[in-house]
Amino acid sequence: MPESATALAHPPQIYLREDLVTQAIYRWIGELFGPLNRQVTIDLLLEGDDSSARRDEQVAQLRDRVAAADMVMGRLQRALDAGVRSGGAA
Repeated sequence: MPESATALAHPPQIYLREDLVTQAIYRWIGELFGPLNRQVTIDLLLEGDDSSARRDEQVAQLRDRVAAADMVMGRLQRALDAGVRSGGAA
């Protein structure tokens, strides 16, 4: 349990000797990108990459902001035009 006394007393980090795990990690990475698994690994990485979706969402939000600004600018321009036509400007 995250809020248990044991969890609260446990240090937030652990120390691990690098020499005990590096060879296993290198083998694992080698298998992931080896000839038999390379395409599957690439497909999974691309599938997990949400930068395209995030970019599309940001573009949509920016388009909405531009459209809202265009509406405000249009209203202001019409108000200015009405003021000029009615003789409100010098």
